[in-house]
Amino acid sequence: MTRPTVGLAVLVLLLVLLGAASCAKGRVDLTVDVITDWKPGSDFTRIETEVSRVPFDSAASSEIRQLSYAVAGAEDFVHGVRVADVGEVGTGRRFVRVRLRDAAGVHIAGRTLEVTLDRTFAATLLIARSCRDVACPAPAGAPELSECQAGECIDPRCSPSTPEFCGPAPCDENADCPAVSTYCDVALTCGETGHCLCVDDAVVPDAGPDVGIDAPTDTGPSCPTTETACTDGLDDDCDGLTDCADDDCLGAGCDDGFYCTTNDRCGGDGGCSDTNPTCPMFCNEATSSCEECTANADCGAPGTGAWGSCGGFGADPCNTVGTRSRTVTTPRCDAGTCVVDSSSQTGACSRTTNGVACNDGNACTGPDRCSGGTCSNTPAMAEHSVCGSTNQRCCGGSCVNITTSTAHCGGCGLGCNSGYSCGSRGGLPTCECFNLHSTCSGSTGSCSGSTDLCSCDPTYGGSCPAPMRCYSMSLGADVCTY
Repeated sequence: MTRPTVGLAVLVLLLVLLGAASCAKGRVDLTVDVITDWKPGSDFTRIETEVSRVPFDSAASSEIRQLSYAVAGAEDFVHGVRVADVGEVGTGRRFVRVRLRDAAGVHIAGRTLEVTLDRTFAATLLIARSCRDVACPAPAGAPELSECQAGECIDPRCSPSTPEFCGPAPCDENADCPAVSTYCDVALTCGETGHCLCVDDAVVPDAGPDVGIDAPTDTGPSCPTTETACTDGLDDDCDGLTDCADDDCLGAGCDDGFYCTTNDRCGGDGGCSDTNPTCPMFCNEATSSCEECTANADCGAPGTGAWGSCGGFGADPCNTVGTRSRTVTTPRCDAGTCVVDSSSQTGACSRTTNGVACNDGNACTGPDRCSGGTCSNTPAMAEHSVCGSTNQRCCGGSCVNITTSTAHCGGCGLGCNSGYSCGSRGGLPTCECFNLHSTCSGSTGSCSGSTDLCSCDPTYGGSCPAPMRCYSMSLGADVCTY
């Protein structure tokens, strides 16, 4: 017994007629039929069809046309159901991907078909349960056999509508199919495409006349006076017009196959064209989702926050120039969703420091105060003032050690002549000299011959600058001290 061929013969005739009609109109359209032994309404509730000019793994979302088919559960998918009608696809190489999704949106099965179009084409894709656990290309198989059809890895160009790219059909009759399989509880049936399918009452509901791969047929000579259904693909009233093309269906509900339209109605142009938008703002047909944006401008203008406090002055209490920062927000559109990028903007700021206590590093000025951004508005201490230990005095505006300074040896203004050091007599500093020669400068007078130190002895004309006094030693040089 050979398998039935009437359905395929009708399909071939339809393809020829569609091709002729397409050429006559000068446009190339694509229809997609699906044959599957997965159970409609329970295994899957929606079918997604995508069409691209380039392979899907390299196609941008904007390059993919997507249509969605809502499964009612009563369709006869074993014989084929029309799930997509894609208009104006153009000629050349095209990629068609069909996915079956369950009620939770999970992809349970699918198939990709590669076709080269030169006229309107009706593509039929077989998605059988026998491919459930098959990975293509097989690990040790040919890499070009990248798709699965009825349990076998095949050329992606192979389909029931392009049998020239397929091998021999696996079956001619039911006896050619395995009696037992891991994916079917009943004996497999040889389908019209020559492939073994898991067919039971749950897969093939009693839905009336076949639709899809077999040509829609009229209801017979007893036709109603008007079109009774506007979405069944049948010419119910036998007037040569089907569904929305018939004026009887004007305003009736229909489905234009696009996610981004809803409440579709048959329009006055003879098509399913009277529609409402699915999404309140932007709709992405490629991903079947509502979006917030299509461009950055849809997400609003950039914004700036308030400046923070002024800081960054460093350790200098007199520094008047600092920095402050604020947040800059830049909205942008990312794959249909508005996101906001945040960055920090830095700017200069200033403060007033006049009168703030500071330290100019000079112990002989003070109390130090800031003026004009520097520690400069600082009065000098009186000459001879103690600026540290008792051996440190303010001389000429600087703090010096009077026990080692040759310019101020013993006190401010008591300088040693060139070549002589600041020595000591009885623990008190005074300049060294040489014998009785005039090697002492200033008011200390003369050089003591017994000690070789400069003396302030009044007997020899010596004296000390106020507030210093001449300290009298028992012998030798007398020394100026505070």
